[in-house]
Amino acid sequence: MPKPPTILFVHRGRAPFYLRCALESARVFSPASRILLACDRPTDLGRWQIESVPLDGLTSPAHARFRQLYRHISTVDEQYERFCFERWFFLATLWDRFGLDQALYLDSDCLLFTDPTTLFGQVPLPGVSVSGSGSPHCAFLAAHPAPFLEFLLTKFADDQFLARARQRQAEARAVGGLANLTDMTLLELYARETPRGAIYDNILPLGHLDHNLNQLWHFKTSWRFRGGRYPIKRVFWELDHGRLLPYFEEQATGQRVRALVLHFQSGAKRLIRRFNPLPPRPWPPVAWRRAYYNHILFPPYGPGAHPR
Repeated sequence: MPKPPTILFVHRGRAPFYLRCALESARVFSPASRILLACDRPTDLGRWQIESVPLDGLTSPAHARFRQLYRHISTVDEQYERFCFERWFFLATLWDRFGLDQALYLDSDCLLFTDPTTLFGQVPLPGVSVSGSGSPHCAFLAAHPAPFLEFLLTKFADDQFLARARQRQAEARAVGGLANLTDMTLLELYARETPRGAIYDNILPLGHLDHNLNQLWHFKTSWRFRGGRYPIKRVFWELDHGRLLPYFEEQATGQRVRALVLHFQSGAKRLIRRFNPLPPRPWPPVAWRRAYYNHILFPPYGPGAHPR
């Protein structure tokens, strides 16, 4: 029987509630996987058999070289943007230290609701596979990420590439748009320009790998928050062998589609809950929680909201 993929998280700062929920959900749906959390603050998750690895022990010569080369071409806070790039160097060091052969990387606000071993049979696996437009919130690593690190270093050492990035940013800002140089930008370039990267289809035979809860696609919608202006995809919760599983519902047909991961990006983090808590399980019982999630946490789209 093949070894289950390792699940990797990288987080800077205190461990917020939503990260703990993401870690718990990963453990519930992948009881046999090794789960590693690279973080800069001590985080005791031993009761869930999750290993915490200090970030300051994950530096490498490639990481030091990146910090020398990095040029900030983004309207986002520089420390945050640089850290998004740096996580790939931390992941590479984790790969070496723990002798990994396959790994699923999840963002701190991305909750897993299926067995990752099955997912690895559903997506292209040349090396690094990411969601549409290069989004890394749920990234499949089928080989060492060193080639992507080389790609990053090459691009940041290329003065012409950086000049073009600055020009694109200036042109976008002149018309009120954004053209930030992010790890998503370079992941998409890597996927399109090299044979070791790929962008997977979010719609798989098993169900839907949610790219962003705020992006509606063709699914039914819910209020973002009670009385909120903008909707998100509505999540329908069904009970299956004692666990709550999320579904989306197609606008045109009403057909329900299993959600394999949910990405609660930005303000949607406020909706994250311990949907499938590990023992000791909190009160109230699961049927009551299901009703709360379906009708109050994710109510139908209603008056006062305006679809995009």
